[in-house]
Amino acid sequence: MLVVAAASVALVGIAFHAALSGSFVWDDLQIIYWNEAYRGFSANSLHWMFTTTYGGHYQPLTWLSYSVDDRLWGVDDAFGFHLTNLALHATTGVIVFHLSWQLLASAGHHDTVPAHWVGAFVAGTFFLIHPLRVESVAWATERRDLLSALFLTISVLFYVRRLTADDLATRRRYLAASVAVYVLSLLSKATGMTLPVVLLILDTYPFRRFTGSCQIPERRNVIFEKVWYVVPATLTAWLAATAQSQAGAMWTLSEHPLSLRIGQAFYGLAFYPFKTLWPTNLVPLYEQSPDATMINSANVIAAVVVLGLSVLLWTHRKRLPALLAAWAAYLVLVSPMLGLAQSGPQVVADRYSYVSCLPLTMLLGAGFQRIWISRRNIRPMLVISSLAIGVVLVEMTQAQTKVWRDPLTLWTTTLERAPDTPSAHAALGAIHYNRGDYERSREHSLAALKILPGNRSAHVALAKASLALADGTTAEHAFRTALDITAALKQTDLDSMMGLAESLAQQSQWDEAEALDRSLLANPPRALTAAEQVAIEAALHRHTNKQLAAD
Repeated sequence: MLVVAAASVALVGIAFHAALSGSFVWDDLQIIYWNEAYRGFSANSLHWMFTTTYGGHYQPLTWLSYSVDDRLWGVDDAFGFHLTNLALHATTGVIVFHLSWQLLASAGHHDTVPAHWVGAFVAGTFFLIHPLRVESVAWATERRDLLSALFLTISVLFYVRRLTADDLATRRRYLAASVAVYVLSLLSKATGMTLPVVLLILDTYPFRRFTGSCQIPERRNVIFEKVWYVVPATLTAWLAATAQSQAGAMWTLSEHPLSLRIGQAFYGLAFYPFKTLWPTNLVPLYEQSPDATMINSANVIAAVVVLGLSVLLWTHRKRLPALLAAWAAYLVLVSPMLGLAQSGPQVVADRYSYVSCLPLTMLLGAGFQRIWISRRNIRPMLVISSLAIGVVLVEMTQAQTKVWRDPLTLWTTTLERAPDTPSAHAALGAIHYNRGDYERSREHSLAALKILPGNRSAHVALAKASLALADGTTAEHAFRTALDITAALKQTDLDSMMGLAESLAQQSQWDEAEALDRSLLANPPRALTAAEQVAIEAALHRHTNKQLAAD
């Protein structure tokens, strides 16, 4: 155990050490840096953690982990938050090793114990150092992936040990522990909501609980015991959907047709195994093209591959039960992230592979073990080739981790690899505005709007840059468009309202600017902070004085 733990820490340290010097990126500022609600352990903060859907997720344990980090490290430096992410990833690697060993041993075939350990080590190592893990590990906001996966793999490990236990009392204790830890996983993120189905797959293979000798009452018990998992999973699925809806992230069928969702789902099913084998050109946002259709060539090819492989594995299920079980478990685990209930602009996301590709990783370990046993004469070559692949994966992971070191690098790299990503242009518009480069800010904002005219962030960035460049007309139009988009989402945007007042004043429309300032003070769209109150009062005073001077 200590050797495995030490190896996991070493591998994670080597592959992901660049994350420790990284800053907060993307949603980190909103979720962690500017957000004071999760800080501390008062009754108010704990109540907020366990009731909020802020950010579009129900994740009370993730909020608790952030609160611990804040107490230990503070939020001025992202180091502590990244260190915790690395520690969680290393710990999950240890659990993946032991779970792989248990499953390989349960598969039988009279393999030796050392061979099981070899297969488990390959599975655990591949999981730890693969570049697809970078997004979940190097992005502080995705702490929820790490916590959810850690508890989920522990839950499955307890379930497996329950099936191999000798006495009834021990089996009951393992079942209770498995369900309890599963609830912790769901309280971190809803990723594992489909676990009950995965457990039924494990019951089928490798544990063969539905064989011909199994009586009907016993089969019913195998199914009914999953109720302990189904109840919290159903509740969590409802909470997850509610959180996404309240955040305005859920897309309607008119915005994202069912036919396109089906095509996207097939693409996602093929994407993660392909990127597992060929992890190049990884980006943080694979944004849906406005011109995408169900019958895009990529969607059609993916559908043919997925359906063909599924049929092939089913027809050979007696000869290749492990392959079918791993493929089925992958399909079930990835299903909530395929876009059938679309939230956000992404088609796929690297982070969605963190849990869903675990069955494929364990299958790789099983394949390595089988070759290790059956082809003893090529073991030296097998070790050398595996080490070479490992070195390549570590180097790729190190390079991908550096992409996440700061927002400018993140989005610049995204455009280098995927030039038609409007959200990347919009993000760079905001970044260059904050750096005082208003011309480049406007260029990126216009580039984003050329691809996706409805990008709210791009309209805001364009408005702010235009305001700074004394182009009040463009600023007013962009602010109004951004506010219309915000209103359609049933949300509010105080900053854009204040910006609109400034753009009106810049065009000498003093009456309109003053009226908007007074409206924001008298009927604010939300509770104003002290700083916002002062800023609006100062703007009102400034606009009133300029109007008097003009008169």
